[in-house]
Amino acid sequence: MPSFFPDHTDLGIGHALVTMRADEVAAVADIMMASEPWAKYGYERRTIEDFLVGTVEAGMARVVTPTDGPREVVGVATVQPGFLGGRYLELLALRAERRGRGLGRRIIEAVCYEMPVHMRDLFVLVADSNAKAIAFYRHLGFRDVGDLPGLIRLGKTERLIWLRFR
Repeated sequence: MPSFFPDHTDLGIGHALVTMRADEVAAVADIMMASEPWAKYGYERRTIEDFLVGTVEAGMARVVTPTDGPREVVGVATVQPGFLGGRYLELLALRAERRGRGLGRRIIEAVCYEMPVHMRDLFVLVADSNAKAIAFYRHLGFRDVGDLPGLIRLGKTERLIWLRFR
C-alpha cells in the first residue's frame, strides 16, 4: 500500500495519527455516521465504507488512536496529497467524547508539518450548516475561499476554506 504520510505521528497529548488498516473501516464508519454532515446528508453506511476502503488502498487514511493501551480508533483524517499546490483535508472526524481536547488542532498541525517544503496551503470543504466545524477551522486561521452549492448534495452548500501556514 503506497503512503504519502508517516506511519506514526505522535500528536503529543496521549494520541497519535497512524496508518489506517482495512479492519478499522467499520470503526471509522461508526464515527462518521454519528457526526455531521454525514448523518444529516443521509449517507448510507455502505457508501461511507466503500469510500474509506478506497482511502486506505490509496494510502491517504490515518486513524487517531491513544498511545497507551490497545489500539482503539477514536478519530480519522484523510488527506489528498496534491490539491491546488497544497493538500486537501478530505475528512477529519473524532468521536464526540474526544472533541474539545485539542486533538483536532494537533491533527491540523501534523498535516501541515508533514507537507513538503514547497507546499504552503491546506484546503478543507465544510458543510455550511456545520457551524461547529466552521468555528473550529476559523479559530485555527482558515479563511473562506467560497461557497459551492450542490457540490456534494443537491440543496446543500459546501464552503471551501484554506489555511496558508508558510
